[in-house]
Amino acid sequence: MIQELKAGDQQVIGQLYRQHRNDFIHWMSSRYNCDQEVARDVYQSTILAISMKAQKGDLDDLDCSIKTYIFGVAKNKYREYLRSNGRYTHAEDTAWENIREPEVDKTDPELIKLVKNSLADLGEPCKTVLELYYFHDLSMQEIGDKLNYKNANTVKNMKYKCMVRLRDIFQRNKPKFDTDLS
Repeated sequence: MIQELKAGDQQVIGQLYRQHRNDFIHWMSSRYNCDQEVARDVYQSTILAISMKAQKGDLDDLDCSIKTYIFGVAKNKYREYLRSNGRYTHAEDTAWENIREPEVDKTDPELIKLVKNSLADLGEPCKTVLELYYFHDLSMQEIGDKLNYKNANTVKNMKYKCMVRLRDIFQRNKPKFDTDLS
């Protein structure tokens, strides 16, 4: 399909557009709570951008499914839309930067156990990514090189998702910790 897109085959572009349109609009509307008309506009812009990228040869080494790529590009297109309309808040990008750390005794063996258990529950590859970043002070690029990720942005996105999952696991395990302290 990439080669047909690269050649500018209008039938393949139309097929690609129809193939993922409904899934995308549903995903965009539910995930980002955006209007379906906006989701359609974002999708059209995304397909056009992907078609142009394919024609320039930028998709020759695509290492994910075309659907995954469409959704990733569309997420960025939606951010552009929000920025241009003054509605982008960087909430997703800075979610962890704005959280104030509570005053806790970081030497508390029970708290350390809770953190270790939460990390263990997180599983791979998230556990490794977070350990490399926070405990070994590796940069996103270094982690990407070490774990064979495509680029630093892929690692940054994964780190964000892993932190969200870790926070959820920690919060689930925390009531047990709080009860043990009582």
